[in-house]
Parts: sequence; structure tokens; C-alpha cells
Amino acid sequence: MPTTQALRPNLGDVPLNSRKTAKCCSLRTRFASPIFQLHKWLGIGTGVLFLITAMSGVLLLFYSELNLRGLHETDTSSSIIDYAPAIADMIDEHPGSRLVGIYVPAEKADRKTWQIFLKPADRDERIVGNLDPKTGEIISEHDYYSLAFGFLLKLHFSYFAATAGEIAAWIVSLALTLLSLSGLWIYRGAIKDLFRWRLSRKSSSRRTVTWLHKWTGLWSIALALIWGITGFLYMLVIAPRAFSPPPPPKPATESAQLRSLAEMPKIHAAAQAAFPERPTTFIRFGFPEGEDPQVRFRFLLREALPWHKFGEVIVNARTGEIAEVIQPHQRSTSGKYFATLATLHFGFYGGRMMQLIWAIGGIVMIFLPISGYIMWLRKRKRTRP
Repeated sequence: MPTTQALRPNLGDVPLNSRKTAKCCSLRTRFASPIFQLHKWLGIGTGVLFLITAMSGVLLLFYSELNLRGLHETDTSSSIIDYAPAIADMIDEHPGSRLVGIYVPAEKADRKTWQIFLKPADRDERIVGNLDPKTGEIISEHDYYSLAFGFLLKLHFSYFAATAGEIAAWIVSLALTLLSLSGLWIYRGAIKDLFRWRLSRKSSSRRTVTWLHKWTGLWSIALALIWGITGFLYMLVIAPRAFSPPPPPKPATESAQLRSLAEMPKIHAAAQAAFPERPTTFIRFGFPEGEDPQVRFRFLLREALPWHKFGEVIVNARTGEIAEVIQPHQRSTSGKYFATLATLHFGFYGGRMMQLIWAIGGIVMIFLPISGYIMWLRKRKRTRP
């Protein structure tokens, strides 16, 4: 009885024309498979939203640069003064609002204003105040989504469509993961040609678009999977919040408690001593009932692993003494989880090299839906009677 190897055709013994016919039939079979149909219709159905997501994601990679444009210069010769009363005044101007925290520009904390985030009780948009920590004054106020970064973030996560947009963003992230895996399966035979440039000046536009779609898609498969999976996990946390009831309003005591704190320079100095030469990125205030107020400082460790990017210091805001130092490896599981998602999805804290790689990958993500639509429209044009 002949073996399987004996029954397998040897293309080397088949005439050239027959070989091409066999290869063509193999490709037709592969492209008619359910996996190819999944890849095609997922791309067609989510391509426009995917394009919006990719374009906003590329711009969000330059988060620090975009954010710094909205900040004012400060006097570098002066030192930080007690700015808590200025925050209390801002809260009083917006009754019912809640203090979210203070964003500190990590690289230019001594030269730029800081951003105070308030959450109003009557709407979803946050209020942002530019705080000069050297004078203790609020220089300007804005709605969060009127800033470039806030606008892009809302576009990226919800397409300005509220709950429906968040669900759509969740579907797009899932679609990106499935598109990556199905594309890898469809073009798995081309992996060996990743380092070969097979286009020439004589290549037709159809062949050029098709080959570039395949080649760039395979080269960016790792980033696409990272973005798809982390985006999916992000939306699993964000989307359910839209269906949960709003938290009960808190009594308006934050401004009064802010005025009773120890001086902020003293609190800053105590926190910075735990992480010398590490930049502060965010400051949160806590007012637990029956306990002294707390100030939580988050410090950035840029060169660390994604889940070890941040260390935290909790300071007793009444006495100015350190209550707890949380090293990166001591953070909670949820803290490490969100630090990893932020680092891998946005490339915020990975340094210039990571930012450059993520930007190139994002540009490829912009090209893929465009080239996919071109291929689909040309195929429809050829098959139309």
C-alpha cells in the first residue's frame, strides 16, 4: 500500500503551468475558508472605527507633549508654597464637585503649572485648573475635553457616543485581536518572506497594495495583539461603569479639610525623601472618616518593567509624617494590572525608543484598514457584472 508521502504530489515533477494552477487553487481554497471570511467582514465592519482609534492612538502616544502645550511656565527660581488653600477655593467655586487629584508633569514639574482635576456632581466632564505651585494661584480653568489630550482620549475610548461608543470601542479592540490572529493564519506561509522585499517598479498598484497589506500586517502582528488585548481588558473595566448607579454625593467638607492640612512643601519633602530623584506624576487626597487626611504621591520609575513603573508614598496630611511607603513590587494586584495596561497600550512611560516603535506601529494600523478597503473595493469592481 502506498504511503502518504508517496501519494503527496511532488511539485518539482509537475509542469510549471500545472504548478501555478495548483498554487492558485490552494489560495482560492484558503481565501474561501471561514477564517478568511471572518477576517474580511470584521475588517469591513469595524474598519472606519478602527481607523479613528488608530489615528487618535498615535496622537495619544505624545501625551506629555500635548499636555505640556496647555500648561503655563512658572518661575524656576522660586520654591513650592502651600497651594492647598487655592484648591479649596476652586472647590468652593464649583459646589458639589469632588477633588480627583493633581497631575504633575514628570519631566518639567519645576517649570510648568500643574493640573487640578475636579469631578462635578451634575455632569461627566471634569474641570481642569492650571495651578502655579510657586504662587499658589489657579491661573486658568478648562473643561477636560476642551484640551487636546482630553478630546483625543474621549475620541479613542468612546467616539463621543457615550455608552454606545464605549461598547463600540470594546468591540473594535476584540475585532483587532481576531483580525490579527486570522491574518496570521491566512498569511502564515508568507512569514518566511518577512525579510524579503518583493516589490519592484514594474509591480502593479493592485499587487503593491496587496503585498504591503500582508507584509506590514505580519510585521506589526505583535503590537496589534498587544493593543487589541490590552484595549479589550481596558474596556472590560470602563464599559460596566456606564451601567452602574452613580455614587451617592459626598458631604461638602473637602475644601474645609484642605485648609486644615499641614503645609504642602513639608508634605512634598517627606514623600520625595522616600523616592529621591524620581519624578512625581500624580497626587491624590484622601479624607477618610474619623481619621487624619492623607496625601498619596505616585512616583514614576521610567526604566522599570511595566508592572513596576510606579512607587507610592502615603503621608499623614495633618502631621506631615510618612504613613506608608509602597515600593513598586509591593503595590496591589490591581495597581500592577493598570500600570501594565497603561504602559503597554499607550506607551506613555516607556521612554523615547518605545514611543517611536509604538508610533510606527500606529501608523501601520492606520494603513491596514485603508489598504483593506482598497483591496475589497477592487475585488467588488472586478466581480460586478
